Amino acid sequence: MGAIKEIERFCRERQLDKQEFDEDVLVTNLLEEIGELMGYYNLPKDQSAVGYGSIIDLMRTVFGSASDWRQPTKEEQVDALTDKRVFLIDATMKLGYKPACALKEVGKEINSRKQDKEQKALWAASGPEGKWQKQADQPKDTLYKADFTHCEYT
Repeated sequence: MGAIKEIERFCRERQLDKQEFDEDVLVTNLLEEIGELMGYYNLPKDQSAVGYGSIIDLMRTVFGSASDWRQPTKEEQVDALTDKRVFLIDATMKLGYKPACALKEVGKEINSRKQDKEQKALWAASGPEGKWQKQADQPKDTLYKADFTHCEYT
């Protein structure tokens, strides 16, 4: 299965594709990953404790003071999301890794995770809402850890 297909499977199996697009949720997830990129791990599960909402509000203030605002079209949003993929592919290559291989490894890792049992029951009853939560007590031997060593350019 291709790298993108693995990520699509992750989203569909977890019903993430059934949720409405929410730019604040996306930006919050991106900020968390930016934190990891910079070396910050094990942030509180309560995203408000980290202050992502304050960061998003600050971004809107800064961007708003430097530009005109209008509601983007879906096509403009897709363009912006796709541009980010270009930057991320380039950055992955700069670190010496093959992007498709690395993405496939991440797909294997995230697809090995099971959902938090309480959240799974809640989502089954009322539909998906919020960030998908990992099952904290999932046996370690059922989890795949991405192995990027074979993804390096040689």
